[in-house]
Amino acid sequence: AHILASGQKKWHHFMNLRAAVMTPGDVSQVCNVPGKRSGYFAAATSTGHLQVFHPNTGDIVFESRLAAFDGKGDQTCPDTEKEAYFESLSPVTAMRSLQVRRNESKILVGHANGDLD
Repeated sequence: AHILASGQKKWHHFMNLRAAVMTPGDVSQVCNVPGKRSGYFAAATSTGHLQVFHPNTGDIVFESRLAAFDGKGDQTCPDTEKEAYFESLSPVTAMRSLQVRRNESKILVGHANGDLD
């Protein structure tokens, strides 16, 4: 799946291509990451990946696997229990990022089953 980021400094630049990136699955949510250097954006995919991209180059700045819990409330490991991980992974339905401090942001990811990462 591709995500296209555009520069939004002026309206006539709104659709100019700034970065195109590949993600390891279908993108389910995208959000802007606030901070001193704005423009970074995060994407959550259907395969349980959370990635943060550089605004100009599209390079991956941060990558993580989302947590998944089985019916008992136990967390499954994406590396050793691949089938169990994908069976228990709930689709991402909401994503929001907040600036905590000057150079620190937190990304909250909400799932269809009510879990938060």
